[in-house]
Amino acid sequence: MGIFWLGALFEAAQFRHARNQDGRVCGEMELLLGDISTHARIYTLGNVKNAALQSGFTLIEVVVTIFIVVLMLVFYASSFTSNQLEKIQEHKDIVLRVINQKMASIRAGGYSNAASSAGTFTDTQLSTLTRYSASTTVSDYNANIKEVTVGVSWIDASSTLYLGETTLLVNSGGL
Repeated sequence: MGIFWLGALFEAAQFRHARNQDGRVCGEMELLLGDISTHARIYTLGNVKNAALQSGFTLIEVVVTIFIVVLMLVFYASSFTSNQLEKIQEHKDIVLRVINQKMASIRAGGYSNAASSAGTFTDTQLSTLTRYSASTTVSDYNANIKEVTVGVSWIDASSTLYLGETTLLVNSGGL
């Protein structure tokens, strides 16, 4: 019953708007309630032309801008991380190449020359690494077998990395 009455009330309302002397929009609403006619005059706070020119940003503009900035930061961070990982992988490839070459030269020397290759070594390919240390250790595995380990450690992205390779040399050759 109340909803029907409100609907009838709004159907009977007439709303007109115009400008008063100082340029403000005013509205005039006439409610017709049976025999009683009520007039209400509504004034806005500003000029309608100037209301469209008000400065400031809407919430959606701010949210879209923040989303775009966050998206750009994510892309920047992922590309930065990707570049670091590529650099670390390049260094690992260099180290593995040097280790394999050193190990091949020790194997070629055989069991009797293995002990002379123990200690630190340098290689020109390792010059791209930051503070590296390359060494070879030779130990007796048993009476006829020597264990040879070639390893390189270096600092990359504020952490120390190490790669090494171990092989066994037998009196009659390598395994």
